[in-house]
Order: sequence, then structure tokens, then C-alpha cells
Amino acid sequence: MSLTSSHASSPVDLTITEPTVDQIQELDAKGTRHPKYYFEDGNIVFQVEDTLYNVHRYFFARDSAHFRAILQGAVQRTAAIEPCVLSGVNCADFDEFLAILYPTDFRRPAKKTTAQSI
Repeated sequence: MSLTSSHASSPVDLTITEPTVDQIQELDAKGTRHPKYYFEDGNIVFQVEDTLYNVHRYFFARDSAHFRAILQGAVQRTAAIEPCVLSGVNCADFDEFLAILYPTDFRRPAKKTTAQSI
């Protein structure tokens, strides 16, 4: 499958293979699954601190050249599943970012502090 966007400079190959049981166990040994943002149908695993996020690469590749580059490298990895480690990011900040991509109530946006809105 190929993803194209008016924002993307080139298509991103989104070849997805199902992980083996051993690969899942190996991945789980690297961190704790986030209780809200570890989706069973996710197709990219990010590791922030000791937390694993299994999310949908589409949201990241769609509008960010930086994430497109990271994800292109992730697609080219072989054998064992390796999470994309996001250094210099903490879980609280990544959770806030994901709350924008995955709102829980479309009728009422979550109330945010001024610092969270910036």
C-alpha cells in the first residue's frame, strides 16, 4: 500500500506484516503498553521512556516530513519488531499530542490549560 498526500514529497510504503508471538513477547519486554494509546490495530510502535504506544502511522506520515523519514526507516527494518524510540520526549507530552489525534469526545473538546494549548 502506498500513502500519498498533498503535503508529502514522496509516497510512503506502508507494507505491514503480522508479528509472531515471539516478536510480540520481545516487544513487550521493552516496555509497558500504554493503557489508552496501545491499539490492537495500530501499525507503528513508539517507545517513549518505558511506555509503548501502538498507533496508526497514517496520522504521523500524513503531515510531518520528520515522521515520514522515521517511518520509512521503520518499514525497512527486518525480522524482530523494534519500536521507534522517541528520545527527548516524555510520556505526558506525547499523551497530550495523541489526545489531539485521537479525541475521545468530538462534541466537547477536552479542557486544556494555557500551557497545554501552546
